[in-house]
Amino acid sequence: MRNIGNMAEHLLSMWCSEAGLTVNPSSSDDMGWDHFIEFPLSNVISSSKIHQSAPKCKVQVKATDKQDRKLQVSLSNLYKMAVDPLPFFFLFVEYDGKNSVQKTFLRLVDNNLIRQILKKVHKINASSKENKFNKKTMLVKYDESHALSELSGEFLKSAMKKCFTDGFNKFIADKKTFIEKVGYEDGALEIKFNTVGEPNLEKLIDVSLGIEKAVSIEQIIAIDKRFGIATEESTLSSSTALLSMPNLQPTTEANLIFQKGPFDDVYSFSVDVYFPPFINDLNSPYFKSRFKSDFFDIVFSHKTSRLNFSFNFGNKHYDVQYLRKTHQFISDLSSGDKFNVYVEGKQDKQLIGSINADNQFINYQEELETLVKVTDIVKYFDLNDSLRLSTHELFYLKDSIQGFYDLLFSSQRNFKVGFNLVDGVVDLDNEHVVLGCLQFLIGDQFFSILYSAEGILSLSDEDTFNRYELIDKGIKIEKKLVCSKGSIPSKVDIYQELKLLELKYPDRPLITLEK
Repeated sequence: MRNIGNMAEHLLSMWCSEAGLTVNPSSSDDMGWDHFIEFPLSNVISSSKIHQSAPKCKVQVKATDKQDRKLQVSLSNLYKMAVDPLPFFFLFVEYDGKNSVQKTFLRLVDNNLIRQILKKVHKINASSKENKFNKKTMLVKYDESHALSELSGEFLKSAMKKCFTDGFNKFIADKKTFIEKVGYEDGALEIKFNTVGEPNLEKLIDVSLGIEKAVSIEQIIAIDKRFGIATEESTLSSSTALLSMPNLQPTTEANLIFQKGPFDDVYSFSVDVYFPPFINDLNSPYFKSRFKSDFFDIVFSHKTSRLNFSFNFGNKHYDVQYLRKTHQFISDLSSGDKFNVYVEGKQDKQLIGSINADNQFINYQEELETLVKVTDIVKYFDLNDSLRLSTHELFYLKDSIQGFYDLLFSSQRNFKVGFNLVDGVVDLDNEHVVLGCLQFLIGDQFFSILYSAEGILSLSDEDTFNRYELIDKGIKIEKKLVCSKGSIPSKVDIYQELKLLELKYPDRPLITLEK
């Protein structure tokens, strides 16, 4: 009696031998595969692939006299194929009632088929009925897209290799990743829990907005939802727990506008917007929204229509122009006037409430004046990149910025150069030219000037040997440079530049300062 099953398996063994593939038949019918096939190692291996193994795969052979192009397969075998990290193929061999092969089809157990298999397995597993997978089947279809146009071992080998053209190791890694994630496209877990009392409910909402860090919850039930099929995850369920949301992401982004009246200045800031995920009803008495910028925070209680405003610059670096804008805004807000707050949409803006300083006066006048000076310094140095400065730096650099500003812009400045003479003699009766370098670090930018000062030298009143000073009202900026902290010129480079400046004063007594 004709046995097309044996005929098809012998065909696969013959083709593998033709193509130089190593084939090992399965010794058991319940392994989910009939043949284990290994490809030979390539003789040409790049250094990046020298540690990668040769491709290998498992094949189940199915012979038929029909042309239905579909076959019921044991679910237990399909499950093994789906979760096995190796590539799995079906080789369908059609004889059409003859003794010779009429057509063959090679179907990879690909992601689409894996999805169908695992979804059915999860559905059966979640059922209260008996779930013996070996007694259940699933229909596997194949069509002309899977057909081998040539009946040969080389063509079979080529068709298999096309399935891992990006590399065998990558195929294994991609299949593993897909198996781990498939069915979780709409989320992995659903957590059900209770809160006790209204304070805990309000705290839960604050946690969901990032205002509070954690809240106590009870009767926690964790439900694994894969392919939309729910099963309780007992290892994650608990009677009590603390709920926190450390990686909270904003619901959306928007612009907040602050304005006293329709003809007054407008302050506009980008904000992250947070809505509580547990409440969808805007009219709920517990609904809150949060608007968070990089320096202020507003919590809007829809129940009371109250806006709670707070700000903190911290030690973060801001663009100078933005820092001026924020400090001017806080100063104006602290004047006591009421500011209307709007959420700006694409076509209009919506009033959500108003805020005022509530008798908390903050005077940023000195900081604003310093920021104006920093802006002028930036323009003087033709700095194209923005200068970034923290409020902490703004405070402790205030006097230094004032001195640097006066040096650059004040027409009534008195500039004193003091130095120690290492060797030589100084003629105190004649005018000298002193060349030197001054450097200032403001924020994240380093400012350097090479200067010349002319005048009569005198001995300093300081109790230091060979200490001289020159007081000059006409200091001249010879060269200027601004750079980031990582590209500050060395002392050698500066001294060489000063030596070149000496050429401008060939007939004058010169003193070049090394430090």
